[in-house]
Amino acid sequence: KSFGSIGGYIASDDVAFIRFMQRKCGASVYGDSLFSAAAEQALSSLRVIRGEDGSDGGIQKIRRLAQNSRYLRQELNKIGMLTLGEPAAPVIPVLLFNPAKIAAFSRECLKRHVAA
Repeated sequence: KSFGSIGGYIASDDVAFIRFMQRKCGASVYGDSLFSAAAEQALSSLRVIRGEDGSDGGIQKIRRLAQNSRYLRQELNKIGMLTLGEPAAPVIPVLLFNPAKIAAFSRECLKRHVAA
């Protein structure tokens, strides 16, 4: 999902792991395979991140994303919100203990252009 193409996929050169996932994961039975345009988009993103395009733009964006994630997590914690996950992870799970506040929280996030 982090490559902005489609869905989520697992890749490995470990044949035993691949076979295990194929047997145990329902998505491999009922899901579709990755189509070529989405695969190329993900590969192109990896090339940019690795700097194979001749720039450092990819790594700079990854660093900025990590900094922004740490900052947001820190600020959420300052106001008493409980966050989970790794400090620099771009996905920040927030626990809301009052079910009545979930919809309001989501609306406020959308109003401020924060994904919720």
